[in-house]
Formats: sequence, structure tokens, C-alpha cells
Amino acid sequence: MKFKVETEFQETEIGKIPKEWRIVRFGELFEFQRGFSYRKTDITSFQTSIRFITINDLEKEGGLKKNVEPTYLSEKLKDSIERKHVAEVGDLLIAITDMSKGFIIGAPLYISEELKSQGDILVYSMDLVKLYPKKYVDTRFYFYLLTWDNMRRIMKSLAHGTNVLHLDLDLVKRVKLVEPPIGEQKRIAETLLFIDKVLESVDESVDRLERLKKALMRELLTGRIRVNEENGKLVFHRETEFQETEIGKIPKGWQVASLADVAEYINGYPFKPSDWSNSGLPIIRIQNLNDPSKPFNYYNGPLTPKHIEVLVDNGDLLFAWSASFGFYMWNRGRAILNQHIYKVNPKRSVINKLFLYYSGNYYLNLHVKTHTVGSTMRHIRKSTLNDIKLPLPPLEEQLGIAEVLSAVDRAIELYHEKKVRLERLKKGLMNLLLTGKIRVLE
Repeated sequence: MKFKVETEFQETEIGKIPKEWRIVRFGELFEFQRGFSYRKTDITSFQTSIRFITINDLEKEGGLKKNVEPTYLSEKLKDSIERKHVAEVGDLLIAITDMSKGFIIGAPLYISEELKSQGDILVYSMDLVKLYPKKYVDTRFYFYLLTWDNMRRIMKSLAHGTNVLHLDLDLVKRVKLVEPPIGEQKRIAETLLFIDKVLESVDESVDRLERLKKALMRELLTGRIRVNEENGKLVFHRETEFQETEIGKIPKGWQVASLADVAEYINGYPFKPSDWSNSGLPIIRIQNLNDPSKPFNYYNGPLTPKHIEVLVDNGDLLFAWSASFGFYMWNRGRAILNQHIYKVNPKRSVINKLFLYYSGNYYLNLHVKTHTVGSTMRHIRKSTLNDIKLPLPPLEEQLGIAEVLSAVDRAIELYHEKKVRLERLKKGLMNLLLTGKIRVLE
């Protein structure tokens, strides 16, 4: 395929488009068919020949949700399902009901071979409508058009309702869409599909690495596989000699220690909303650890000794002990800890900080249910850190284990960065291709 920058446009009611393109109303291109009306008793979690497609299958802004748990209809309905409620490969559906916050309303779903392979018959629910083309169009092109930010804003604006949103199909039929020549529709769709395939490949690579990391943690942190440095290289071998301990079998030469034994834990400062400011030191709260996109509150007051001992910087180890549990390596610059988070100072003569991050999380996850208290907000008492045990290899081996696991984490992070770049590229291309500013030639 070749690309060119378009220079000749026509003025239309929705802006400039190439001279060869047309403006049509949604209702001129498609008829709408609402999906199958069902009762809860019709649905089964057991696999049948009837794969049932609902709004739960959709990503928030369109497309098939990854790792979705398939829903099926009872086999006894097979003979009563009308042809109009069956979806085939290449069909295009849109969500007309939304019980969330409007994220799914109007979102499209293209029926792919992957989805078709999940059942002999695909039936779509009454929360979706199928778009029947009135003329020859490329449905994948219109799938991408309907996932485009500009179109998503328009479709969301056509919903009404309070607790449950419904798409006003009469208004949708009046929405104006671009209609490029059919050949160009196909080429634009193929270009965007290529990027989606690369994104899918990146996701698969991340999944494989996550599974590898999980397996490595299970083997290395229990000592079933040993890692040592020989001639500047890490060498692995399977352990055969173990000792019985209070936490089970561990390699001879390893020790058992509690989380309290290997580090000092300093609780964060109990900031109040009246301490918050619009500038100053970021205050790290639990939500900032769980979701980096969450905005910070700031502290701009005097630093007392109590404040200073919970200042953190890149590379510091933190431990969340309330509501959300686990060790975190901080990498977002100088900040100050709120309560419910410990600053962790590992005892360097006993444990490597990065090893504690991996091993602490591994053994905490194994025992977190038995070591948390509270009803409305679960938490771990500081005294309980004495009860959470982990096996402790010699320092040199700790370093080797941490090096292996951090290498996998770095690879995962590189793939995440690649995905961000690809998603940015796709968004930019959609803005250019779907407006005709860049043309896709044969």
C-alpha cells in the first residue's frame, strides 16, 4: 500500500473531506436490528453450541474484551432462535444499553473469526443492534470509524436515561458519516487492522512473560531451582538436598526469617485533608500505589522529624498494609508517605532490597488471607509481620534471584512502552485516515 497527503478537499457540514468522498446519514447506510430478548434462565455458564453475545463482551470504547468469560444460551433454545438474531463473521453490532457510566453506549463490535470459533451459532442480545448494510460497504471500516474518538463522543451524546442509558436510534439514524470509495474503505481498515494485530502480538508477549515470571518466582523463591554466578554468568541447577523447616522444605544452607526480622518498617504520617495543598511534596496514598494515573495531594508545610523519616525517593521500598497489601518499589520522584504505608528499610547484612520486594510479595500473597484483620477495611497489624515467614538464601544468591526476576520485569515494561507507542500511533493514524488527510492508495 502507498500513502499520500491529500491537498484537494471539499467543504461539508462535518468539515473538509476529500473530493471523492461522500457524506451520508447513518440510516442511509444501515438498517438496525435489535437482538434476542432473553430471560436470565435462558443463560448458562456451561458451554453449549449457542454463544451469546452481550454488552459484557465489549471493551468500554468498542471491540471484543480480552479474556472475556463466554456466555451461552441453553441448548433447548436452538430451534426457536430467529435468523435475524444470529451474527456471522463480518457483521457489525453496536451497544444500545449501558448500565455503567456511558462508556459502552454506541460502542461497536466486529464479529471476527475468533469470536465465531466460540460457538456453532452466535446470537446477540437485545442490548445490541446489528447494522444491516443497505449498500456495499466495508463493515470493518465502519467498526473503526465508530471506535474513533470523534464518533464515540457523538454516540454518547445520543443516549438518555438515569441509572440505565439507552441509545436513541432515531437520532443515530440522522448522524452524518463519511463514505469513502469502497476500495479505500478496505485499505483504511486493513491499515488499522495491521496495527491491531501488532498490538495483539505485544499483549501475547506480555502474557507469556507474566507466566514465565510466575513460574520463575515459584521455583527460585522456594529454592527448587538454584541460581549461582560462575565466571560472570548466572547458572541454574535443580536442588536435590532439602531441610525440613516450619514453612516446609527449603534448601540446606538457607534460613527462615520473618518479614519483621529482615527490615525496619516506618509508618507514614497521618495527614489530614487540612494538610493538603496544591503544590509541594506529593503525598503517597494507597490509591497512588495501585493506580499511577490517580492525582496526588500535596504537602507544603514545615518538615518535622516525623515528616523527614517518611520522605521517599526513587528506589525506596514501600509496604501497603491497609485495604491493599504488598511491597512496591517507588520510582516517581521525591515524595512523602501517608499513613497505611510503611517505608521499608531492609537490613542490608541480611537481605537484598530487590529480593525482599519479590520474595515478600510472593509469600505475602500466599498467606494474606490468614494474616489480615478488620471487617470494612482489611489490614495487617505490624505485629503480624513476625508471623509471615520466608526462606532466606545467602546474600549472593538473593542478588542472583533478584537479577533474574528484574530482567523479566524490564522486558515486560519494554513491551508496555511499545504498546503505548503503538496506541499513540494508531490514534494519530485514525485522525488522519478517517478524515482523508492521508489517503491510502493501492
